[in-house]
Amino acid sequence: MDKNAQLEDKHIPVVRLLAHGYTPEQIGDELCLATSTIRNYIQEVREIVGARNSVHLACWFFYKYGNIDEDLIPVTKRIGKVFIIAIMLAGVTQIDCERAFR
Repeated sequence: MDKNAQLEDKHIPVVRLLAHGYTPEQIGDELCLATSTIRNYIQEVREIVGARNSVHLACWFFYKYGNIDEDLIPVTKRIGKVFIIAIMLAGVTQIDCERAFR
């Protein structure tokens, strides 16, 4: 995973929402973009960063851009099979994410 990867401005809000548990459909609704565009952006970012999946990408985002925005996390939102709220409750830090996904 490339810790120093730089994203284009169009990618950052997409990854931010994804990292906070939004689905591609919800991100598209939030940003007024087609779901297919969101999926393409996510794939582009995964390739840029070298992330294996969305959870890996979320950990990279928190490592690179900072802490979780609690106001963005409805309890029912999830990333893949891992509830982001569970990550928060477990006290997983950005460094833990980096170590786990090297």
